[in-house]
Amino acid sequence: MDSLALQGDEVHIQKGSLAELLQTCYNADMKEKMLKLYHGSSVAVRKPKLIETGKALDFSTAFYTTDSRKCAYDRAMQSWQLLKDFDRKLCFVSEYCLDEDTVTVKRFEGATEEWFDTLVDARSSGFRSDYDVLVGPIADAFVKRILQDFCLFRDGYLSRGGHDDDLEYRSEKMKALGQLRPKREYDFEQYALTTQWAVDRLEYKCCHAFSQGGIYLKTIPLGEKLNIFELEDLATYRKKKQHKDDMWYGR
Repeated sequence: MDSLALQGDEVHIQKGSLAELLQTCYNADMKEKMLKLYHGSSVAVRKPKLIETGKALDFSTAFYTTDSRKCAYDRAMQSWQLLKDFDRKLCFVSEYCLDEDTVTVKRFEGATEEWFDTLVDARSSGFRSDYDVLVGPIADAFVKRILQDFCLFRDGYLSRGGHDDDLEYRSEKMKALGQLRPKREYDFEQYALTTQWAVDRLEYKCCHAFSQGGIYLKTIPLGEKLNIFELEDLATYRKKKQHKDDMWYGR
């Protein structure tokens, strides 16, 4: 039976069901703080790393994830198409947990001016975020065209001695922002892990394997070996059976 021992101002709980209950409550509280994130790719990413790509990405160099299974599934399908490697039969959604208390997070609540400024700055060389994780809408092709046009204006304007607080500069930026807000609702958010510290805080859980046509094949948990040949055989079998599970991301 549990007992409480009072020593001065301290309370000591002896081993037993009460201590176990408190531990269970603590574990449940920690679980609630854990954020579940997904990364869609042509490969399973068990140990992500920050890699300089030189591409004009939303938040520059980062490991990009999302809290949406649907978004990660779409990215996995897109990764196969972008590779144009039609011999490759598989793509993956890797699943992680992240304790937000261990990292600094900046959230952009929609297509705000601050979000737009960060996207513009991220297209400049030497951009570094002050936060471990940036959370905000994903810039699609429409947004990227607006960004490209504005960045061309900005580079030319600043090179001529202008400043970003000038009336002309502000007017051009407000025009660009005006195109964004009424045109699109942003259904998904991305979590861009901009530091290796944040990437190292990710806890890999499992990966979900899919065939080219989006057919769900199998979930491979942590500790189980990823057998590519087995998955490719499974993809061939399910293709013949015309087995399709489009709603994996809705589970």
